Amino acid sequence: MEKKDTNSTPEIVQETIDRVIKKMRYRKKVRADVRAELEAHFEDALADCQTSDEQQNLAETLVEEFGDVRVLAALIRRAKKRCRPVWVRGLIRTGQALGLCVLYFLLCVSRLYIGSPTITLDVIDQLNEQMPQGRDETLNALSDIEEAIALLGPVPKGLRDDPVYRDMNDVQKRRVEAYLKENQPALDLFGSAVQKPYYWRQFSSAPHRDTKPSHVLTKGLLQNAWLANHLVEQVMPRLPRYRELAFAMRRRMQWHCARGEAGPALNDALSIVRFGDLVIGKGLLIEQLVGVAVCELGLRSVLDVVQDTDMNEPLLKETSELLHGLCARDDPWLDFAAEKAIVDDMIQRGFTDDGQGNGRPLASAVLYLGGSPADWWKNLLMFDYPDRRQVTEHIEGLYEDLDNWQTVTPWDRQHQDHSPTNAEISTMYSAMIKPSLEKSGTQVWGVKVRIQATLAVLAIKRYEIQRGTLPETLEALVDQGVVAELPRDFYADGPLTYRRQSDTEFILYSWGENLKDDGGTPSKNSEGKTRKYGSQGDWVLWPITR
Repeated sequence: MEKKDTNSTPEIVQETIDRVIKKMRYRKKVRADVRAELEAHFEDALADCQTSDEQQNLAETLVEEFGDVRVLAALIRRAKKRCRPVWVRGLIRTGQALGLCVLYFLLCVSRLYIGSPTITLDVIDQLNEQMPQGRDETLNALSDIEEAIALLGPVPKGLRDDPVYRDMNDVQKRRVEAYLKENQPALDLFGSAVQKPYYWRQFSSAPHRDTKPSHVLTKGLLQNAWLANHLVEQVMPRLPRYRELAFAMRRRMQWHCARGEAGPALNDALSIVRFGDLVIGKGLLIEQLVGVAVCELGLRSVLDVVQDTDMNEPLLKETSELLHGLCARDDPWLDFAAEKAIVDDMIQRGFTDDGQGNGRPLASAVLYLGGSPADWWKNLLMFDYPDRRQVTEHIEGLYEDLDNWQTVTPWDRQHQDHSPTNAEISTMYSAMIKPSLEKSGTQVWGVKVRIQATLAVLAIKRYEIQRGTLPETLEALVDQGVVAELPRDFYADGPLTYRRQSDTEFILYSWGENLKDDGGTPSKNSEGKTRKYGSQGDWVLWPITR
């Protein structure tokens, strides 16, 4: 407390001033100014006193008239506040407003940390029960495929870019032949493995992480996504080896083609197609997309055999029938069951459970609080979070919508309005994941159109052997009973585009992603080089260009 030594002011006055200054509870500089003012006030009042007794008596009277010290201090403090500059008052009010906002935000967020989830579903056990669907393990191709991968040796240098065997020099051919001889057991085992009718993977279990809400939203989200990381870690290391195995079989196919062995070459090409067909529709999406790529590689290999060897009519017919059986899928090709199971696990870890299928979101459920950053903040600040039942129904609708989306051809999609599922709520999860899953479903149509093209080429070659000339139109294949229906172009409103160019040459193409007929002109990249399956231009499916 600031005091001023003075012999002219009675002690009772100094005590009173000290009490007033103490009760003010204000800034040091302001207190000093007030002290000076009060001392000057009393000094002026006592200036006419002639004796110390007279001064003491007057001082006591002044102090008594001065009133209650506490009230006086409050009035002085209030007056000083009113005299502050406008900018100071504005700054203080702004700080107070920000403080209230922070307090309200903490109140909003605090609800996300009240309560805990109830874990009732072991998703890994659920997936492991769903995958085999009660089938005997001896029908599962995975174990033999894994064994073939273990037997497969490394790819020699110079062969990693998938050069065509027929175009290699003698040194490269000897390397390929040595590589195929060394890996014959692996390739033979792979060929027999893909003859099995099913493929499924059993995931290993892992200890669950702590399910209590984290003190940081993002940390809680990462903690809640442990299952996805755990499953991906089990699949990812094997996928590059899948590709190596398929390309090894393709090299053997090319070797058979160079020797004119159409039958063995087709067996190897069809083994690749079977491998892709087995993987599609099972397990994690990333594994299925590898199956789609492998299936496409196999179809390309089948056409390579047709172009590079002299195939007789029975072999062409048998190959066509096998492809019909392998690729006859009416249901959606990609199965999102594993991805949905991961989301179900995140929901059960991110919401409380009232025992009736509902509950409040917790901190680790941040992806489900809104569909955009603006919605997220709005829902958070208005206490308007989607509950567990709403989010569960939204996710169910999302994946149902994705399955339906897979059945709509690229041509039909341009005429179909595609609105979000369960528009009454939206989540960041669906906003982020839906476009990528839809794109994955769209990629499948590229493989489907290549299947149609492969079947069309096989039918055209059969017609050529039977009639001694190429058909004038694809309709002639149906008229002569070579095929039951025209090969479809899913990127156009009708069949694949076919043009006979001579007695022995023809062109077969799809309109491609731009959904228009470019006359068989393929897409070009920025350097002017041909892109087989670009977003612009047609997809020329025959003749094959290397």
